[in-house]
Amino acid sequence: MLHDATRTPEDVTERLGLPFLGSVPKLDGGEDIMEELENPKSGVSESFAALRTSLGLLSTEGLKTLLVTSSQQSEGKSLVAYGVARSFVREGKNVLMVDADLRRPSQHQIQGVSREIGLSNVLTRQIDWRETVQESAGGVKLIPAGPLPPSVPELLSSASFIEFRDAVMAEYDVVIFDGPPVLGLADTILLAQRIDHLMFVAEAGRATHGGAGSAIKRLKANNIHIDGAVLNKFDPKQSGYGYEYGYYYSYGRDAT
Repeated sequence: MLHDATRTPEDVTERLGLPFLGSVPKLDGGEDIMEELENPKSGVSESFAALRTSLGLLSTEGLKTLLVTSSQQSEGKSLVAYGVARSFVREGKNVLMVDADLRRPSQHQIQGVSREIGLSNVLTRQIDWRETVQESAGGVKLIPAGPLPPSVPELLSSASFIEFRDAVMAEYDVVIFDGPPVLGLADTILLAQRIDHLMFVAEAGRATHGGAGSAIKRLKANNIHIDGAVLNKFDPKQSGYGYEYGYYYSYGRDAT
């Protein structure tokens, strides 16, 4: 357990046994990720552009639906999901984000919109899904979680979720579901069985005492294919990477 931390891209493949999709750099104390995402030449935006390219190769027909999850809370999966959505918007795609974490949602806070109505209202057939779509400053359209329901698994396993998924797939180029963490919940398993692709987010250098491995085993035990992992808050210098890897992230910011 002393070495239970995914620190490098090699750790993703060797320790977690997953394809490496990309990394998101760790920011300095004075940097704000939302401001970095506004600048297409920033290191953060460049990293998401590279990640977007990796995701685009997952299917010969192009990425259509993606579930983003992690082993536990606070690994940055929701910000990674938003960054991926922003990158697809920058590419010219019509993108919808769905906050499918119906226990501890955060996309409404990240994007600065209301959570008063959202996915839970749609799945209980209280409202048409189109009436819940909001657009943030970054051009990403979002369906927030809505009011927290008493039985999350019941909603995620319902016929109404399948109807909703098919409806949004028909109108958007890419639909990204920000899911809950895997450990201790049935929610992610249910979502992953209904969404084409799954991306696993691991925070670089964070010891989870077997959490990431256990989460991956649980997904695979339920016959869920994990397309790959993203290393979030990756610091090449602290991880022993040399000048060239760090230069990849600084080039865009310094370019004119």
